[in-house]
Amino acid sequence: MTIGRITGDVGPNDFTHPTYRAVWELVAAAGGPGAGAGDPGWATKLRDAATDPAASSAISALAVEPILTAKEPDASYVALHVFRLLELTTMRRIAELKSRLQRTNPVEHATDYNRMFGELAALESHRRNLRERTVGVQ
Repeated sequence: MTIGRITGDVGPNDFTHPTYRAVWELVAAAGGPGAGAGDPGWATKLRDAATDPAASSAISALAVEPILTAKEPDASYVALHVFRLLELTTMRRIAELKSRLQRTNPVEHATDYNRMFGELAALESHRRNLRERTVGVQ
């Protein structure tokens, strides 16, 4: 299913809020987003599986939240939001890595500094790729 492939790179660490992370973990434990396609009782199953009241409440709220799109949500709609989420995660990782680089002496810790710099370059490239993908599905 398309949704399953698009969301395959999403993980719990993409969610900074603990409630949304808990919701994602419930979704993943239930087989991932594609598992609920066409199942009108899926939100109820997720809510019943929740042990955290905040996650259960969030699932109830999300189940009735209107989808802000003029047309029926499709694969490009899902892709747009997934790519944005992954881009935000990448931007957080870039900020963390830049902070570590600033605290690392490039002369005294050349190996660590060069490794982090290479990782930063790869993350920046990944972020640009996600941005291009986001623009491509709009």
